[in-house]
Amino acid sequence: MGLGVSFGLFLWTAKVLCNREVGWRPLVPGAVLGAVGLEVLKVVGGIYVPRAVASSSALYGSLGIVFAILAWLVFFGRLVVYTATLNVVLWERRHGTVAVELLGPSLPGRPPSGPTRAGEMTTSAG
Repeated sequence: MGLGVSFGLFLWTAKVLCNREVGWRPLVPGAVLGAVGLEVLKVVGGIYVPRAVASSSALYGSLGIVFAILAWLVFFGRLVVYTATLNVVLWERRHGTVAVELLGPSLPGRPPSGPTRAGEMTTSAG
């Protein structure tokens, strides 16, 4: 049941975070990875986090508890990034990519690097 709820939440998260309408089907691989990864994090977190909290609270007090929980949250954040990355890589593999011209402001005291608006190629020294 937990796997199904995690799958639904990751699928919804991927749908909400997309800046394009791609449908539900392309988001499924990332949601599956996220659901399985979250279940693994729950199991590992159920074993590791209480031990880390106990040892770090004995050593560092309440600040150690905060660091132990933040360490678990870092892994959860990485899982969310990996699920989104998997969806993007699979989307690009199926649909390809496009080249986009990108213009940016020049920095004072430094010559522009790359093509300018006039189309002439310049390089920065350094």
